[in-house]
Amino acid sequence: MKFAEVLLNPHFRGLAAFLRVPLCFREWHLTHPQDPGDTPINTHMKNVTERLNSTTFASLEERTSFFLHFCRLIADVLNVDPHLQCKSGDIFWLMQVLEEDSCEALAIISMLFAYASVPMEFLTTVQVAEMRNEPEITWRKRAQETSPRMVYKSWQ
Repeated sequence: MKFAEVLLNPHFRGLAAFLRVPLCFREWHLTHPQDPGDTPINTHMKNVTERLNSTTFASLEERTSFFLHFCRLIADVLNVDPHLQCKSGDIFWLMQVLEEDSCEALAIISMLFAYASVPMEFLTTVQVAEMRNEPEITWRKRAQETSPRMVYKSWQ
C-alpha cells in the first residue's frame, strides 16, 4: 500500500481522529476525569506507543500484543467519553494491517500516531493566499468547490 493511499484511507482517518482527542486536547482530559482506581489513559497510550519498534513488530505474536493494548486504550477512552466514536470497521482494518508485512505494519501504525498527534489547524482563505502569494478569491473558490467545512472557515 502506498503511503498516500494510507493517509486517504477512511479507516486510517477514523482512527486518527479518535486518537487525536486524548493525544492533543488537554481540555478533554480536564473535562473527562477518570476514576482514581483506573489505569490512566496516558499510561495506556505509553504502553501502546512503546511497542512501536521493529523488534516488537517483527513477530505476529508481538503485533497481536500491540493490538490488545491498543484495544484496551480504545475501551478506556470510550469508557471515559462515550460520545467519542471508534467504528468496528476501523478496528478490523487495523487488524488487517497488523496481519501483513511487519515493516509495512510498523510504518502504517507509526504514521497513524504521528498523524493523530498533530493538532488540526484550519487556515482562512486570507491566510492561505498570503502564504502562497496568490489572490484570496482563488482560495475562496477552491474552498467552495472542495469542502463545506473549508467554506465555513473561509468566511470567518
